[in-house]
Amino acid sequence: MNDTPAKVQEEFRKRLLALDASQRFRMVSGMFDSAKALVRAGQNRLADDGEAPGVMTFKRLYGNDFDTDELAAISEHLRYAARSGRSAASDDA
Repeated sequence: MNDTPAKVQEEFRKRLLALDASQRFRMVSGMFDSAKALVRAGQNRLADDGEAPGVMTFKRLYGNDFDTDELAAISEHLRYAARSGRSAASDDA
């Protein structure tokens, strides 16, 4: 659904493009931080099924971007990182 008039959309686009790259980056980063905060707040309302919080956040944000096998492998890596107290980005080799 799009109920925004074309003139308003064009003005909005023009203003966004008037920002420099670093301003747009900061804006997008702030929106992503807000999205993560909303996901985490929603998780706090869910029943605790023992799932690592990082796995829940990952699945909510990126779950539709991976096939079942990839999702399972990444989730297991996040669980391992949570159990071992390591960063999920650490080199496990």
